Amino acid sequence: MLLLCFYIALVKQTFSVSYMADVFVFILFAVVSSVYGYLVNDLSDKKIDLEEGKPNAFAGTSGFKGGLIVFGVFFLDIIFSVRFFNRPFFSVFLGLWLFFSTFYSLPPIRFKERGGLGIIVPAVAQLTLPVLIIFSIFNHFEISEISIFLIFSTIKGLSLILRHQILDFNNDCATNTKTYAVNSGIQKMKILYSWFLRAESVSVWLVIFLLFFKLAGVKSYILPEGVNPALPLFIVYGMFWAAALKDYFRGFVSDPYAVPGPLSFVHITFPSFILPAYLLMILTFNYHAYIVLVLLFLALNYQYTFKIKDRWLVKLLLNRGR
Repeated sequence: MLLLCFYIALVKQTFSVSYMADVFVFILFAVVSSVYGYLVNDLSDKKIDLEEGKPNAFAGTSGFKGGLIVFGVFFLDIIFSVRFFNRPFFSVFLGLWLFFSTFYSLPPIRFKERGGLGIIVPAVAQLTLPVLIIFSIFNHFEISEISIFLIFSTIKGLSLILRHQILDFNNDCATNTKTYAVNSGIQKMKILYSWFLRAESVSVWLVIFLLFFKLAGVKSYILPEGVNPALPLFIVYGMFWAAALKDYFRGFVSDPYAVPGPLSFVHITFPSFILPAYLLMILTFNYHAYIVLVLLFLALNYQYTFKIKDRWLVKLLLNRGR
């Protein structure tokens, strides 16, 4: 959620090396946290994944070595989070995130096979709690802003996990993995996924309107004096959202992650790349040192979305563990 980091900097007019350092450490913390969540899930599902013929990071690695790798990543995650321990509520949010991320797939709790919790818990861990963590790190608590970003992130997280369980439906049925999708049926899941995609597209509008009001006094340096910095976002998103409307009126909305087009732009490119990149550009015009974050942002988003399994850190850890 680099979008939120850049947004807070613009709203608070924080153009400093100290803020940049916080963002940089947060990125390291977020990357390691993602690696941890991914590895815990693969360690817990190793046997099931091998039965289904799915790739698993720990294939060919003993359970003991796998456990050591996961513990090492956990320890590294704590090290990167130490800088923020004195921030309000950070320890609480971090503890909740670690609990949900660990026991989503790990016995004896294994939320993955506990009905609706198998949808809610990963959505909260993947996007909702990270939003709260960011507000905590930068000590920025404004109810309207928190509410809108929580609505957006939670809906986004729910749509992502619904899609994930739809894709895994056949394999989970074959291995008798009692996910919410297996218990509910594929048709219900597709209906739910379609409705959450519609809600997600509307939640992006909430974010844009928030930017309209909160960034009105920010100097963009790229637009004429007096023009709201959020206006280009309103126009660009509006064009693609209008082009995608025909899909939203269908019984089942097409999967935006499967086919390029307006839906893909609305659900992936715009919120994941265009929005944060635009805010970072304005930040860089206001404080040129942010060019360092521009380079880092582009490196992290070279495909607009970044698959955790392709990250060099995961491969390095696993190769060392074998």
